[in-house]
Amino acid sequence: MRFSTIVLSTCAAVASTSSVFNKVSFVAALMLGLCAATGSQATTPLALDYSISSGPTPGEYTYTFTLILNNNDGSWVAGQNFDWITFGDEYLAASPLAEFVINPASFPVGPYTIANFTFSGGGHNGPTFVAYPNEGWVPSAVGDTLTWSGESSAYLSQGQLLFSDLIGTGNHANFDVATLVTSAIPEPSTWAMLLLGFAGLGFAGYRRRQKLAGEASV
Repeated sequence: MRFSTIVLSTCAAVASTSSVFNKVSFVAALMLGLCAATGSQATTPLALDYSISSGPTPGEYTYTFTLILNNNDGSWVAGQNFDWITFGDEYLAASPLAEFVINPASFPVGPYTIANFTFSGGGHNGPTFVAYPNEGWVPSAVGDTLTWSGESSAYLSQGQLLFSDLIGTGNHANFDVATLVTSAIPEPSTWAMLLLGFAGLGFAGYRRRQKLAGEASV
C-alpha cells in the first residue's frame, strides 16, 4: 500500500478526532497537511457557489454560500457522509476568510450547528463545519444543497475562494474553486480603476483649461 493511500485513509478519522476540542491539534494539523498534499488531486461531487453584497458596516462584505451536490465527477454514492466542509481554504497559510463571522440566523446548516463551527488549521485553513461526533451531511439526491451566510472584510473574486471536504466514506481532501455567482458591488480593484479614471479625466480637463487660458492671453 502506498504512503499516500495510508495517509488519505486516515484523514477523516484524524479530522473528526481533533474536533473533540473544537480545534485542530498539532498532530491533527500535521496529518491534515499530509492529506492536503496527497489528496489535492482528488475529485469531489460537490460544488460551492457564493454571492457578495454590501455588509452591515463600511468595509464589510456579506457572503451567501450554497453548497451543491451536483455529482459532476460521478463519484457520489447514496449514503455518502461529508464530515468536514472548509471554505475560504488555504494550503499551509492563513485563510483569506480568517476574519469571517458567520450569521447565526443561517443555522442550522444541515447537520451542522453553531457549536460545530470552527476554524481549521494546518494543511487546511479556513472556516469549517464539523459534524463529529454526529453524522455529517448525507445528501439524499443530486441537487441537494446547504446554504449559510456571514460577513468578512475580505473581497474574494472569482478564482480566489477555495473549498475542501473530508468525508467518512471517501476520504477526500480537496482544494476546489468556488464559483462567484453574483456580486452586487464592484471589486475593490474596480473602484481603484474608476477613481484613477476620474482623476485622469480631471487632470486632462485641467490641462485643457490651462491651454485655453494661455492661448487667450496671447
